[in-house]
Amino acid sequence: MSHNDTETPEYLFLDILVKQVLEQDGIQVEEPWGRLYINAIPEGRFGDAIWARYHMLGDVEDGKVEGEDMTVAESIKQDAIRYKQHDPEDFDKAVSFYKEHMNSGDGHPEVLEIIFEVDREDVSGIKLPPVG
Repeated sequence: MSHNDTETPEYLFLDILVKQVLEQDGIQVEEPWGRLYINAIPEGRFGDAIWARYHMLGDVEDGKVEGEDMTVAESIKQDAIRYKQHDPEDFDKAVSFYKEHMNSGDGHPEVLEIIFEVDREDVSGIKLPPVG
């Protein structure tokens, strides 16, 4: 898969540009997560990239997302539900993208499965806490 450091292949779950991570432009990146993110994207390992994205800004401690009392997997699921409810067109595009770009070398295929599971669910009745 070709990749441009100034574009993201999918902007709901991979919203930070590789260039921004490389240059630490406006963000402070935790390692090894930043390196994993920038390596996983051009290699098409999007489960790894999303997993790294949720860790690289330093918001995860002892497996929990800071201030949210939930695991990274739970946070990804909650974000997927939120995207499906409030941005269904872009969520559908993201799901299609990930289905088309599955990679057997991905170390975190469960991350994509979380997104696919939300896609199969009726989430219309799920109430989520406000963001922030």
